[in-house]
Amino acid sequence: MPFSDNFSTDKGWQLGTTWTRGATTGYSAAGPTRAEPSQDATASSSDNMIIGDTIGGDYPINQSQTYWAVSPMVNCTTAQNARLRFSRWLGNAIGTSIYIQISNNGTTWNTVWEQTPAGGQSTIMDTAWTTFTYNISQWANGFATVQIRFGVGPTGANPHVGWSIDNFEIYDGGPDMEVREGPAPGTVITNNQAVSGLRQFGSQQVSTSSAAVTFTITNNGATNLGITFSEQGANPGDFTANFTGFTNPIPPGQSSSFTYVFYPTALGVRSCTAVLTHNAGGTSGQQFLINLEGTGVAAAVGVLEVRLGTTTGPVIAHQQSPTGTPRDFGNQDIGAGPTASLTITIMNTGTGPLNLTVPDLGPTWWNQFVLDTTGFATTLAAGASTSVTIAFDPNVVQNGLDSFIRIPHTDATQTSPYEVPVIGNGTTTVTTPQATVKEGSMAGPTVTHNQAAAGTARDFGGQIVSAGPTAALSIFISNTGSQALTLGTPTKGGTHASDFVLSTTGFSTSVAPGGNTSFTIAFDPTSVGVKNATVTFTHNDPGATSPFTINVTGTGITTAAVIVVKAGGAAGTTLTNPAPATGALNFGNLDINAGPSTAVVIYIENTGTASMTLGTPALAGAGAPHFVLNTAGYSTTVAVGANTSFTVAFDPSTIGAKTANVSVTHNASGTATPFVINVAGNGILNSPIVEVREGTATGTVVTSGAVATSGGGRDCGSVDVAAGATSPITIVIVNAGNQPMTLGTPTLTGPEASQFALDTAGFSTTVAAGASTQLTVTCNPTAVGTKDAQIEFTHNDTSGTPSPFIVPVIGRGTSATGVQILTASLPSGAMGTSFSTVNFSANQGTAPYAWSMYKSTLPAGLTLSASGVLSGIPAVSGSFSIAVRVTDAGGGTDERNYTLVIAGSPLLPTAGGGGGGACASQSEGNLGPLAALAALLALLAGVRVARRA
Repeated sequence: MPFSDNFSTDKGWQLGTTWTRGATTGYSAAGPTRAEPSQDATASSSDNMIIGDTIGGDYPINQSQTYWAVSPMVNCTTAQNARLRFSRWLGNAIGTSIYIQISNNGTTWNTVWEQTPAGGQSTIMDTAWTTFTYNISQWANGFATVQIRFGVGPTGANPHVGWSIDNFEIYDGGPDMEVREGPAPGTVITNNQAVSGLRQFGSQQVSTSSAAVTFTITNNGATNLGITFSEQGANPGDFTANFTGFTNPIPPGQSSSFTYVFYPTALGVRSCTAVLTHNAGGTSGQQFLINLEGTGVAAAVGVLEVRLGTTTGPVIAHQQSPTGTPRDFGNQDIGAGPTASLTITIMNTGTGPLNLTVPDLGPTWWNQFVLDTTGFATTLAAGASTSVTIAFDPNVVQNGLDSFIRIPHTDATQTSPYEVPVIGNGTTTVTTPQATVKEGSMAGPTVTHNQAAAGTARDFGGQIVSAGPTAALSIFISNTGSQALTLGTPTKGGTHASDFVLSTTGFSTSVAPGGNTSFTIAFDPTSVGVKNATVTFTHNDPGATSPFTINVTGTGITTAAVIVVKAGGAAGTTLTNPAPATGALNFGNLDINAGPSTAVVIYIENTGTASMTLGTPALAGAGAPHFVLNTAGYSTTVAVGANTSFTVAFDPSTIGAKTANVSVTHNASGTATPFVINVAGNGILNSPIVEVREGTATGTVVTSGAVATSGGGRDCGSVDVAAGATSPITIVIVNAGNQPMTLGTPTLTGPEASQFALDTAGFSTTVAAGASTQLTVTCNPTAVGTKDAQIEFTHNDTSGTPSPFIVPVIGRGTSATGVQILTASLPSGAMGTSFSTVNFSANQGTAPYAWSMYKSTLPAGLTLSASGVLSGIPAVSGSFSIAVRVTDAGGGTDERNYTLVIAGSPLLPTAGGGGGGACASQSEGNLGPLAALAALLALLAGVRVARRA
């Protein structure tokens, strides 16, 4: 600013007889009513200094000459639109002359403003400070010796207070019309400025209104500013102006405001240019362009995501097993109180609100856990989260106490309630002897007092009379208490005690804490039929029944098949029924790309006295598709002393633990049917795995070649072709595998790669397992329209992901004068009928125009010429979404989406079938000879079919 003065200091004004620089006095008088200010107009000062004529009183009446207050000289040589601005408190009676004048040479004075008796007057009586601005550019621009003077006189017979002046400024005001966006004072915007700031309305749900954006126009000129408004661009109907209260024309020094709201009528980027035609000086041209843009998006919805711990913890899938996670609380003593709490975080990763119901627990063992929902939020805004905590507090001594947290919600894409399983084992520290009975081995099933023998290993099945005893079954008694366990020697009892063989060799009647002892029982029937007996023993465990009763049973038979199953062939390990997935039946880790493992032979022998009938082996269980059965040479009939076999191998197709079982039905005695063989394995991928995400390492996953959508994470956005590059977008490459990943340096390819720029600063070509690297891309279009490119990089991921990996990106160049398609819609057509020719039209940009399809194809039979003619005979029916592009001579483009509806032929059924007669009326259109012949052949074929029927 060339010069300003708030009169707190003396800056060299030349003051005439009645003029002084001094403090305000608040003088007032009546007849006529008049007053001077009691404080100055400078809010930042407290000295109240001004200049005025006759401060504290009236100017002299009947004064014969003019007294002046003359400013110092001001250098305006660089000014292009010089302005005078000051705060005024003026009182002037009719008959007195007052002036504002300007000189650029100290000699010649030109009147900026005056009020004289000869010019017609009215009384001026200011009652508040008012700011006035005058255009002095015609006298000041380019001059180094500019002065302003204020004058009073000659005066009339009526008294008044005269001039009070503060905040005097001479400055370069720029254009006469100033446009700002946003609440006062707002941000200055320039003519045809690229979309940014509040003019970028961002994402807005289709058919809803955005918040209003205010635009304020200030008239910095010396004359009234007149404006007319119009709109142009691709989507003017999606932007609505409100001129309520807008002053037109705008007086000098005044401002007026209007607003725009964004109301998208369709998905995608929508744009408009407000055209302000005006009469302001100091600007280039008489049109001021305001570019507006927004993106129509679908209805905002909430998306549920559940994580362990914090918002960055592992994702928990619905009903995901707790095994191997912190949700398996392990062993907890029933007297120790609850475990440490585990936090479960519920997130809304969608774009709209997510409604929740306070979680609860289920099903059977819910009362073994403590759920704390304090502070739980039942409504989550987009991006928000809430949490609960859960702890394990068992009161039952038992393994596998399971429950789940139920989370009801409104995410239509997820199961509700969403279930988060938890599990734990209730244990106890016993201070007395405690007898625990197991059958088969110390790891075998627990036997309870007087438990029925059916369905257990204590049911010996059929045994041939006089064939001798069955294999002996061991019964183990362990002491899980903290005191010595005293036992009585086991004894047989019951109706058929003599048909069983009890051996207590090595049995100990005193078992130390943590120790065990055992005895055996075998079945040796002496006659045909069902035989039942008991084995009992006394003990000093105060928490169990004494004597303890163990039931055994078996059936005496004359002849029977006996099944023996081994893993690994005739010399392999003999399996019990059901056989656990241990030893050769646990295949361990296997790469999913390595093919099947070495097969394990399952050998089945008949050691009985009768022929054995087998069923064909069958795979079952969740992991069954990952195992391979081979029954070549397998026999379903096995003679006495003979054998048969099949093989099972592990061939995982996905990563993770797999379990299944092979079952074989049989008619052998002494063993339950079917014979079940459990198998297990773990699928791994011994490779790096490339995973590309938008924005962050947890952003949206990108598959190779996936199209970049408008408004998505790979859309660089829109920018005026004269405004430089867009803001950068980030692409993150994650190694989700278990081996180091090697990457090639990313490059830009595609038809418009030159319109984009990559920044690979910090990009790493080697990424450790679980780590990531990233790059950014910007769009700097040189012509209007959508620009397509793709980022390509090579990698050493062997899981089947294409290399090079292709990441499409888009951006858009905008301009109020860019080429744009005018054709609003397409006519419908019919299959087999000539399509109504469409001549696409466009305007703006630079002719000639070239036309092409954009990321879409026409239905078979239709073509689009380079001159924009759509024609042909459709060969298929349906509703087709297509996009058409126009390219002008300067390389600028515009794209437009259309829906093209092709009905089925009037004589031939559509691909989806359809009713209707075989003939069409004249009003349905004329078919060509080939179509008519086809219809006739179809009709004749139909007649033949009818006759055969």
